[in-house]
Amino acid sequence: MRAAGRAHRDFPVLLKQDGGSIRAGVIDLAFLEDDVWQVVDFKTDVDIRPRIEEYTIQIRWYVHAIGQITGLRARGYLLRV
Repeated sequence: MRAAGRAHRDFPVLLKQDGGSIRAGVIDLAFLEDDVWQVVDFKTDVDIRPRIEEYTIQIRWYVHAIGQITGLRARGYLLRV
């Protein structure tokens, strides 16, 4: 991440959904590495397993959103800290 030319922390995203509604979120960390956005969502839960489905949906949406916004590929990571 330190070598990335572009990096964003607490990066707000808005994306228009099918049907016209707007979905909003805040990406904890996104950085560009070899023309692919690396999207990191930090979780502080002691055990993320009870909410893993919710968190997986969230990171997938962040990856989709940044890909749509930038036109570049993106990968997502959940990181428990």
